[in-house]
Amino acid sequence: MTERLLRARLRPPAFFGALGLVAAVACSSDPVATNAVTHPTLIEVAPEAFLGQVRCSEDPGAMRRYVATLFDITDDAGGAGGQPATGEAPSGSGGAGDAAPSVAPSDEEPVGFAHPSSAPTDCQAAVGFGFVVGGRRYRAEVDGYESTDLTPRGSGTRSMLGGDGSVLTPRWRMGCRGAVASNQRIVRAWDCGPIGTPAEAPSDGEAKLEIDTNELLGAEGCGTSEGEVERLRVLLTVPGQAEQTAEVACGEVASFDTLPTNRTVLAYVTAFSAGSTTAFAGTNCQGFTAAGVTLQASCSKLSQLGTLQVDFTAALAELGAACDSNLADVRIAVPGEDASRSFPPPDCLVKFSRGFKVGPAAVTLTAQTKDGTSLGPLFCAASVEPGRSVLAECLPK
Repeated sequence: MTERLLRARLRPPAFFGALGLVAAVACSSDPVATNAVTHPTLIEVAPEAFLGQVRCSEDPGAMRRYVATLFDITDDAGGAGGQPATGEAPSGSGGAGDAAPSVAPSDEEPVGFAHPSSAPTDCQAAVGFGFVVGGRRYRAEVDGYESTDLTPRGSGTRSMLGGDGSVLTPRWRMGCRGAVASNQRIVRAWDCGPIGTPAEAPSDGEAKLEIDTNELLGAEGCGTSEGEVERLRVLLTVPGQAEQTAEVACGEVASFDTLPTNRTVLAYVTAFSAGSTTAFAGTNCQGFTAAGVTLQASCSKLSQLGTLQVDFTAALAELGAACDSNLADVRIAVPGEDASRSFPPPDCLVKFSRGFKVGPAAVTLTAQTKDGTSLGPLFCAASVEPGRSVLAECLPK
């Protein structure tokens, strides 16, 4: 596969080692071969499949880089002939959860043969693994890091060293399974969720989830002064159930009992200073419930910023354009910044993300075609909440 052909699909590639490609994420793209392009046989791991409520941005506490590792978990007694097991996504499936209910991977699933891990990758880019065989079944594991200063301990290893040479522990661990390779297709790993179910979890009993608020604290400490956290509010979202709310003092553990089993649950945590009814910091957590087990949710650090995102694909469509060979440049003007930011193709395939203080936030988008036509401006705005990502609505200015 050449770079020229890959760019025809609007997916900018960069090969790492002998593994495959790193491609910018285009949410509207369909990983099915077209008449104009012949695809390699790849398994793709994409951020939109595994991030969930984890923020991907330059803000403190958000994910910056990830390392993906692919495992061949084919049952050679009957799983290598191209027929997926019951409930698996079809081999031509390109999206997360196309055919099966969501079940987060656990340590009970066999690890299988490990392919070399990807290089540390920007959390807005996808990773493609080559050297996969059509009809064989694969799962992926993702290690997420807040830092960009990562160095593999060796070629193809998933173990990372920090800038000081110490071994780093991933802040997030996610798993995706259900990907069956299909010849000359790019198949996305689907059915993703946080890893954490014990290998010998009981088969019955209550499922419980805990959030240790001490683990959320960054620059903010517990206390009653301005800028310190007095209490936190946790909003837990369980699929198919009403939302649950718990309020705890700073440093305490928020507990949720009698939860449905085998579910990925999400939580939004907001922090309040003494006497205030307005949250000044927030973060997101996710976890997986198992019968008879109390599991700790995986959370980012509290942040006093929220992330504003601009979907270039939708914004350019509003202007009657697209991020393709006809476009010269897209520019984003951020209030308070002297120079606008440039996103020429293929950079405009990835959403723009930037941290803003809590409250109304806006940027201005303009574009220019290669024939010199100016497009826009669009006014892209949304109300930002702490620790959350929000998609801006872009309208003519």
